[in-house]
Amino acid sequence: MKLIEMQERNSANITGIHGTAEFQRRITSVGLTIGSEVEMIQNDKHNPIMMYVRNTTLAMNRRDGANIEVEEIRNGR
Repeated sequence: MKLIEMQERNSANITGIHGTAEFQRRITSVGLTIGSEVEMIQNDKHNPIMMYVRNTTLAMNRRDGANIEVEEIRNGR
Protein backbone atom coordinates (compact mmCIF):
# COMPACT_ATOMS: atom_id res chain seq x y z
CA MET A 1 0.00 0.00 0.00
CA LYS A 2 1.01 3.62 -0.36
CA LEU A 3 2.09 5.69 2.63
CA ILE A 4 -0.88 8.03 2.15
CA GLU A 5 -3.28 5.07 2.51
CA MET A 6 -2.18 4.28 6.08
CA GLN A 7 -4.61 4.77 8.93
CA GLU A 8 -3.64 6.99 11.85
CA ARG A 9 -1.86 5.21 14.74
CA ASN A 10 -0.82 2.31 12.49
CA SER A 11 2.79 1.39 11.80
CA ALA A 12 4.46 0.06 8.67
CA ASN A 13 7.84 -0.65 7.12
CA ILE A 14 8.89 1.18 3.97
CA THR A 15 9.18 -1.32 1.11
CA GLY A 16 9.72 0.96 -1.88
CA ILE A 17 10.47 4.54 -2.88
CA HIS A 18 9.44 5.63 -6.37
CA GLY A 19 10.04 8.83 -8.29
CA THR A 20 12.95 10.72 -9.71
CA ALA A 21 16.50 10.31 -8.45
CA GLU A 22 16.23 13.79 -6.90
CA PHE A 23 13.07 12.80 -5.01
CA GLN A 24 14.67 9.59 -3.77
CA ARG A 25 17.77 11.49 -2.55
CA ARG A 26 15.62 14.04 -0.74
CA ILE A 27 13.46 11.41 0.94
CA THR A 28 16.37 9.22 2.03
CA SER A 29 18.26 12.25 3.37
CA VAL A 30 15.51 12.79 5.99
CA GLY A 31 15.69 9.16 7.12
CA LEU A 32 12.97 7.53 5.04
CA THR A 33 14.76 4.48 3.70
CA ILE A 34 13.63 1.00 2.72
CA GLY A 35 13.13 -0.99 5.92
CA SER A 36 12.45 2.06 8.10
CA GLU A 37 9.47 1.82 10.42
CA VAL A 38 6.97 4.68 10.28
CA GLU A 39 3.96 5.40 12.49
CA MET A 40 1.17 7.49 10.99
CA ILE A 41 0.21 10.31 13.34
CA GLN A 42 -2.12 12.34 11.12
CA ASN A 43 -3.72 11.51 7.78
CA ASP A 44 -6.90 13.49 7.22
CA LYS A 45 -6.96 13.45 3.39
CA HIS A 46 -6.86 17.25 2.94
CA ASN A 47 -3.62 18.23 4.66
CA PRO A 48 -0.04 16.99 4.65
CA ILE A 49 0.50 13.66 6.39
CA MET A 50 2.37 13.59 9.68
CA MET A 51 4.40 10.57 10.75
CA TYR A 52 6.90 9.46 13.35
CA VAL A 53 10.09 7.95 11.95
CA ARG A 54 13.55 7.45 13.51
CA ASN A 55 12.64 9.38 16.69
CA THR A 56 11.43 12.37 14.65
CA THR A 57 8.03 13.73 13.72
CA LEU A 58 7.96 14.44 9.99
CA ALA A 59 5.33 16.18 7.84
CA MET A 60 5.09 15.39 4.13
CA ASN A 61 2.86 16.53 1.31
CA ARG A 62 0.44 13.95 -0.01
CA ARG A 63 1.99 13.90 -3.50
CA ASP A 64 5.32 12.74 -2.07
CA GLY A 65 3.62 10.21 0.21
CA ALA A 66 1.97 8.62 -2.83
CA ASN A 67 5.46 7.65 -4.09
CA ILE A 68 6.34 5.62 -0.99
CA GLU A 69 5.22 2.00 -0.64
CA VAL A 70 4.77 0.46 2.82
CA GLU A 71 3.75 -2.84 4.40
CA GLU A 72 1.72 -2.58 7.58
CA ILE A 73 3.25 -4.32 10.60
CA ARG A 74 0.74 -3.64 13.39
CA ASN A 75 -2.49 -1.80 14.02
CA GLY A 76 -3.17 1.14 16.33
CA ARG A 77 -2.50 0.87 20.02
